[in-house]
Amino acid sequence: MSWKCIIRLCAFIFLGIVLIAQTSYVLRDKTAADRQAPFYDEKKNSIDILLLGPSTMDLAISPMALYQEYGYTSYNLANGGQSLAINYWCLKDALTRQDPELVVLDISYLHMQDILAGQPARLSQFVDNMPLSVNKVKCIMDLTEFDKWKDYLFNIRIYHSRWKELVKSDFTKILSINKGGTISFEKWGGKYPPVSEWDVLEKSDKKSVYEYKISIEYIEKIVSLCEEQGCELLFIKLPAYATGEVNHGNGEELQRLWNGFYDYADDNYLTYINFIHDIDNIDINFSDDFYDWTHMNYLGNCKMTHYLGEYISENYNIEDRRGNPLYCEWENTYMVYETYIREHLKNTMWEDEN
Repeated sequence: MSWKCIIRLCAFIFLGIVLIAQTSYVLRDKTAADRQAPFYDEKKNSIDILLLGPSTMDLAISPMALYQEYGYTSYNLANGGQSLAINYWCLKDALTRQDPELVVLDISYLHMQDILAGQPARLSQFVDNMPLSVNKVKCIMDLTEFDKWKDYLFNIRIYHSRWKELVKSDFTKILSINKGGTISFEKWGGKYPPVSEWDVLEKSDKKSVYEYKISIEYIEKIVSLCEEQGCELLFIKLPAYATGEVNHGNGEELQRLWNGFYDYADDNYLTYINFIHDIDNIDINFSDDFYDWTHMNYLGNCKMTHYLGEYISENYNIEDRRGNPLYCEWENTYMVYETYIREHLKNTMWEDEN
């Protein structure tokens, strides 16, 4: 075969790969894409704090509010139903692009013993937004059975029939005005008793986490990643109305498990805060600040972001990037974010509350 034929063949294969990649981008499900995909457009080594966890973290902490109040550059890579195993691979891939000072991980899914937290669709939402890389292949091989690998690697097999559902946004670049975080403008409503009238269990009322082997396995991997990278790691449990029967089980049993993580953290010299014990200090009002038992709305997000920011400012040495010309893009993004918040508040009953 002549060199001309080889060059033409290589060009044909390359164009074929590009065509398949672009078609897959258009056809794939964009659920959660605005939280993760824009991360790969961030300037290399520009993010000082990475936020990880399931939807509780996604809705509780606003990177743009952290920047406006403290000057911290952060990115919220949390997503609904994101198991600790997916969080491990999310962090592993993120660390190839960023060199953060601090990683903050919400352990709300500590009790989940299915490697995908019973929600395999969440893995698709994660890997669909990852560029093709060694980490992407390893993630798929680690978290799925062999016969599923091809569907996650070549997702056009799954989404090829979605052409009937395409809308204009499927053809445009995916953007995020909040560096991954989601803001809800819904309220739970109704009358919910203050914390003093339902049991926030004492830290001493606990159960061992060591039997939750899958969770512990991936937590250990996350700890090792952070040690290798040389970044601090903060485990947290975000506030939740954890009493009686909730959709993840019994609220009091979940509290005991979250309390039990203190022992694990002490045994392994890790930093952990269960913010359920700080609900009064955060000034959480479940009727106003949440839209269901475990997810914060905008009002709760404002309170929790401020409270976490204060803790970080008092315990870590994270640089204030405000006024730094290398981070002027953050100033521009914040103005867009502020306009977005203001416009949405106009359409809610909260306008006089903020």
